[in-house]
Amino acid sequence: MNFNDTIITRADATVDDEFERDVLHRGSTISLNWTVYSLFVLGAALSWILDGFASFATALLVFPPLIGLFIGQRWMRRRVPLPRQMGNSRFDWLFGPIVLIIWVSGIAYRGFGGALEFIAGTGGGAVIGIILVELLISRTGKRRAADEERLAAESED
Repeated sequence: MNFNDTIITRADATVDDEFERDVLHRGSTISLNWTVYSLFVLGAALSWILDGFASFATALLVFPPLIGLFIGQRWMRRRVPLPRQMGNSRFDWLFGPIVLIIWVSGIAYRGFGGALEFIAGTGGGAVIGIILVELLISRTGKRRAADEERLAAESED
């Protein structure tokens, strides 16, 4: 049993039946989303509070949820196909860009003195990042199908 399975076993021990387990899953999903929202707000606030490189270092707050998501998906894909992509809510479409603009503006102003080079580079990087994310998201269906085939083949053995 690996560490991730131990985490699941410990969580399962806190509930008595499938209904409670389902509610635990739903609560964990809500917690994960609000943790990400909170980290983004914290990053935006700290980018305006901290000076110099420390303002830029607030970008490191993006990594904990990404690492957790990566580990969780790798664990899950050994058991079930990659889940379908979840759509964004209106809140996500409003919250995300506004907080990211505030965050990057704080880094540009506090960390780089409002340098146009930083702002232009960040804008270009954002466009490239959005394109890459869209390409990865578009592959979700193919990866799910490949996972279904792989899991079916493994269950036949």
